[in-house]
Amino acid sequence: MVQTKEERYLQRKKYREENKDILKQQYNNWYKENKDKRKEYNKEYSIEYRKNNKNKRKEYRDNNKDSINKKAREWRYNNPEKMKIFGLKQYAERKEWGNPEPLNNWFEGSHFHHLHVDSNHKIGIFIPEELHRSISHSYNDQESMNKINNIVIKWYGDDDN
Repeated sequence: MVQTKEERYLQRKKYREENKDILKQQYNNWYKENKDKRKEYNKEYSIEYRKNNKNKRKEYRDNNKDSINKKAREWRYNNPEKMKIFGLKQYAERKEWGNPEPLNNWFEGSHFHHLHVDSNHKIGIFIPEELHRSISHSYNDQESMNKINNIVIKWYGDDDN
C-alpha cells in the first residue's frame, strides 16, 4: 500500500501527539548527553550566520537605531551593578591593570578604590564616594595611597558595612 504525502504527514502527526511524553524524554536525554556537540554546532552556526547575514544585520541596525539604543539604555539602567563592573574592567584595561578583583560588592553611591598593594592594581574595595574623595590620592604617590588605604581598610573592617 502506497501512502500519499498527506497520509504520511497525518500518521507522523498522530504518532507525535500520542507519544508526546516519550519523545520529550528522548529529547531531554539527548540534550543532556550531547552538550559538547551542541556547543560546537552553535559556535559554528553563529560564525556562519554572522558571515552569511552581515549585510542583513547591518541593514537592520541602520533601520532600527532608535529602538536598539532605547533597549540598550533600558538594560544599562536596569543593570547598574553589571554596568559598574563593566566600566571598571574598561578602565582597568585602559590603564593596563587587568580586570578588577573587588573584595566586596558594589552598592549605590560607591566608588571602586584600587588598593595598589605590592604593585597589584587589580585588588580593590567599593567604598562610599565621600570617603573616596575625602583624601586626594594617586597610585604614583605612596604617601597619599597609604593614608587613604588605612582609612579604607578601617572602614571595611567595621561591622556596620
